[in-house]
Amino acid sequence: MFKIKDKKKDQEAFRLSRMGAVGGSDIAAILGISPWRTAYSLWLEKTGRVTPPDISNLPHIQRGVSGEIVARALFEQQTGRSYKPKRWELPNTPFKAHDDGYSLDDSSFLEIKTQSREKHEEAREGKIPDYYLSQVHFVLAVSSARICFFLSFWPETEDLIVIPVALEQSRREKLLMLVKDWWDTHVVKDIPPALTPRDRIELSDPYATALCREYKRVKALDDVDESLRLRLHELTSIARPSIVCEGVTVTMSFDGHYRITVKD
Repeated sequence: MFKIKDKKKDQEAFRLSRMGAVGGSDIAAILGISPWRTAYSLWLEKTGRVTPPDISNLPHIQRGVSGEIVARALFEQQTGRSYKPKRWELPNTPFKAHDDGYSLDDSSFLEIKTQSREKHEEAREGKIPDYYLSQVHFVLAVSSARICFFLSFWPETEDLIVIPVALEQSRREKLLMLVKDWWDTHVVKDIPPALTPRDRIELSDPYATALCREYKRVKALDDVDESLRLRLHELTSIARPSIVCEGVTVTMSFDGHYRITVKD
């Protein structure tokens, strides 16, 4: 009997599993080096306050998914070894990792990326972006592998660049301790990470614009009343902790206060 896979159900199960654990793709955000997420936005996801958007159908994601299959096959042809994706869990921790192919015969795994042309060319010199290298180090720390082969793949010409990466024991312990501290502090204790400028959202809607212009006007006259401050504060939320509009920045804190600043 054939079983028809429910894509939505699979995606929801995957989302819930990620919410309850730290994975390799989370590490760059925890370290503050991710181009896509901040530690605060990751905290929102891990505590279930927001649901990350489904990006599986975006062109660059699809390019990566299809490129991974081809890159793995090319590497297998070059090495004569078979690699199959595997999930790892470190006992008694929330750490879970997923590689792009693991070989039991030599305890190595693959991390495959279809990067931009610029980053792919840099890979020829052995360079791996920090946000990907942190992911590789985490999977090395969680798995039993001794080495990772980072594969930078350019699908359009099937150009494959291979960079071996290892992890010293001292760095492994330091990384796992750092990630566990982050999890215990921000997820278990539910303490939000510090906000960064990247957590700030720019507003341009008529209501926010009018409100911020009025605030600038009355502030210049030193005549700001509390009701106006409260309306500005209402522009923020747990999922939108800091906003900027018309040179006015409003940032919430988690002790019942908020901060309003005006750019001169």
